[in-house]
Formats: sequence, C-alpha cells, structure tokens
Amino acid sequence: MPVLIIGSIFSLLNNLAIPSYQNFIESVGLKAFFSIPNLVTNDIISIYAVFFIAYFYAKRENVDQGVAGMVALFSFLAVVPMGNAAATISAFLTENNLKVAEDVVLPAGNYIPFEWIGAKGLFVAIFVALISAKIYSTMINKKMMIKMPESVPPTISKSFGGLLPGFVSILFFIGLDRLVSLIPIEGVTGIQTGIYSFIQAPMEAFLGNNVWSFIFAIFLCQILWSLGIHGMSAIILPLSIHYGQL
Repeated sequence: MPVLIIGSIFSLLNNLAIPSYQNFIESVGLKAFFSIPNLVTNDIISIYAVFFIAYFYAKRENVDQGVAGMVALFSFLAVVPMGNAAATISAFLTENNLKVAEDVVLPAGNYIPFEWIGAKGLFVAIFVALISAKIYSTMINKKMMIKMPESVPPTISKSFGGLLPGFVSILFFIGLDRLVSLIPIEGVTGIQTGIYSFIQAPMEAFLGNNVWSFIFAIFLCQILWSLGIHGMSAIILPLSIHYGQL
C-alpha cells in the first residue's frame, strides 16, 4: 500500500492540470522524472499483488512465505502474453503503410508488455496467487517435496523443498494457458486475454463512471469487510488505478 500511494502522489504531481506548472516541469526535465515512481508501482501492480497475496496465504498456512511468493510470481509470468519487438514494429509499419530500408534488420527480442502486468492483469494475478499458494502449501504440508539431510543448511533445504511444488504450479498454469488458447474466439490467446475478455472487461464496463456503479462498488466493499477482506483495497483501489490510467 505505501508503494502504491507513493506512485500515485508522483502521478498526481506529474499530471496537475495547470499549464504554467506543466510548462515548468517539462522545461526543467521533471516530467520524465516524476513518471518513474508511477511506472514502477501502479503500472506493474500485478507483480506486487501476485507475490504478496501468495506470501500472506502461505503465512496463514505456516509454510515458507518467500518461496510461495516466488512460485506464484514465476507462475504468473509464465502466462503473461509475451511481445516480440520485430512483430510489434512490423505491425505498426503495416498499419501506417510504412516500410523500412532493405538493409535494415528489425530487432527480434521478446519483452513483457506493461499492459498485462498492470491493472489489466490484476484478476489473473489474484487467481494465480491463490491457486499456486494452495498448491505449494498443500504439497509442503503433505510432505510431497524433496527432503534434504539435516546437515544441509535450512536455506538450501527450503529451496529444494519448493522444487516439486514449483514444477507442479508452473506446469499447471502453462497447461491451463494452452487449453484456454484453444478456445475458438478471436483475441483469446491464453488465460490473460481469456479472463480479461470474459470477466474483467465486462465488469469494468459495468463499473463505469457513474454514481450507481460507485454505490455498487461501495456495497461490495462492505460485503468483503464482513468476510474479513479489506474491501477498499480489493475493489476501490484496483478500479481507481485502472481508470486513472485511461
């Protein structure tokens, strides 16, 4: 939470609708500087969410929180749609009827789009964190892990103990991602695009910028509070981050 607040404060400083202020921060180079904290906080909120949700779930189950968080994180990254620099540039050139010189070779490196690790990926981050943490804690509590001799340092022993749960978690999500990609619907290429198309996008459309949607969101917050869940963090914060990026 403090990290997100810091990012939001810098975002506010960067976007104050005062022409003279905007001219000043642009002239002295502060606008680019102010954008960095928001870029590494709110714009990648799903990274923080998937780790810490799994972390606190594991804490409740009395298993190693750090390993559970890392298992959830790499399981999440495994289902994030990767981008390819050459494909992205080629698509841009085609859309704008542009061509590159014959001797120019487009870079072919892969990258992780911010699109799917920000607010747009929150639903998947929550889903992956809970399932992967459940897999990890269940296997650890049932002793389904690699056991090292007592002479091995605890840190090394914990690392090896998380290998089997880690394999099971990442294979489960990669397999599920491939299954979802087989759905014959345009635009659905995996878990991220599938969940966004069928669940998150309709909810965002319903929870739009009007008083009734705000009342509904507050109502959901109160229900979550009654279940012991921080309603403001679960409902209002993700929506605020999402609509703040539009």
